Amino acid sequence: MLQYKRNNGNCFNIKEYGKIKLFGLKVKIDTNGLLPDVLESLLNTKDTAPDYIAMDLKTIPERYIELLPGKSNEKKIIDNPGKAIKHSIGIIQASGIGHEFRSLTLPGPPNDKQPPYFNDQTRTELEALVGDSPWIIRPFVPGNCIDPEWNNV
Repeated sequence: MLQYKRNNGNCFNIKEYGKIKLFGLKVKIDTNGLLPDVLESLLNTKDTAPDYIAMDLKTIPERYIELLPGKSNEKKIIDNPGKAIKHSIGIIQASGIGHEFRSLTLPGPPNDKQPPYFNDQTRTELEALVGDSPWIIRPFVPGNCIDPEWNNV
């Protein structure tokens, strides 16, 4: 049994997930792409392979480290988030499973002078990674964000 234990104590149990398909239900996975080994494990077994995959692309892979919380254990778990994102994109594209990539036109961090997470350069670089895969780009709409600072951008 393969499990990935998250910091909050929740476990993702692939064998349990596979039981869903036994009921004849279609399964879609939404992923941020930061754990390509878990994604690969799901796709490598018929019982756990999803029917559809959607992956969020927040910015170019090299800037993903900026999006992880500063003191997060995620930074310890994920040595190179950019490399993980690229690997996940490749896994999804090679899988033969229906998929899409999604992006928000996310501005730069609140109260920061850094460039936006999503701009023309970001679009060009992500377009090269996404290739012919479906890619949905939506505008960022502040107002209902978990972090209230993002409501003011």
